Amino acid sequence: MTGLQPVRLLPQVWLVGSGAAGFGLTHALDCHVYFVAGTTGWAVIDAGSGVDSDTIVANVRAAAIEAGCDLGLPGVLLLTHAHADHSGGAADLAAAFPGLKVFAGTDCVDWIREGDKLGVSLDRGIASGVYPADFQYRGCPGAAELRGGAMIKLGGSSIEVVDAPGHAAGHLCFVLHMTGGGTVLFSGDCVFANGWVSIQNLHDVSIQSYAATLAHLAELDFDALLPGHHAVSLSDGPSHIAAAADEFASGRVPGNAP
Repeated sequence: MTGLQPVRLLPQVWLVGSGAAGFGLTHALDCHVYFVAGTTGWAVIDAGSGVDSDTIVANVRAAAIEAGCDLGLPGVLLLTHAHADHSGGAADLAAAFPGLKVFAGTDCVDWIREGDKLGVSLDRGIASGVYPADFQYRGCPGAAELRGGAMIKLGGSSIEVVDAPGHAAGHLCFVLHMTGGGTVLFSGDCVFANGWVSIQNLHDVSIQSYAATLAHLAELDFDALLPGHHAVSLSDGPSHIAAAADEFASGRVPGNAP
């Protein structure tokens, strides 16, 4: 849509999608979408809104060429959660890359499979004006369940799955252990740079679960924080997690992302 190229953030990680609450790389409604290159496989983290998936697909292909990564190798699409800006493009990416396996958390995967607009809170998103009234949310029938503790091997690197409810039911975070060292937390909408969180008046938000999730994430060992929107932190990720976790631990609620 914009003609902009994917952005290499780390040796194995490219930003291939990002909307108005980010870097304006793709459609305004898109979350950050990341491509991870491996030697025996590859991954995409989140799928964007589905409004202009062709641009994200083109950026995945361009990033793979830059990485020297064969998209004929096994690929996975890992959805942090079901909100439409993260899962709306799942069916499009699955169609564009035959053999791509789509995964989402246990408590939200059915909504994604069935295109459940109420489950993904699209009704609230439209009522608030975030999404246009004619926004089309297409389900991804092939989406499969993924649980915390699972490990996805990419050849010399791996992605660890972490349960992270609070912002939304079935929310997952992903920890990439890169070839040659270095660790990345893909936090979705669980936590952002500056210790911001995203608490909305939606049916599956839980403050108590959110606080427990941030306490757990604060115990993880990682370097970079790559969230679902806003700024990224390439070397000081834990400080942003700690800021949010400390607020929760003090009985307060961290600042809400704009």
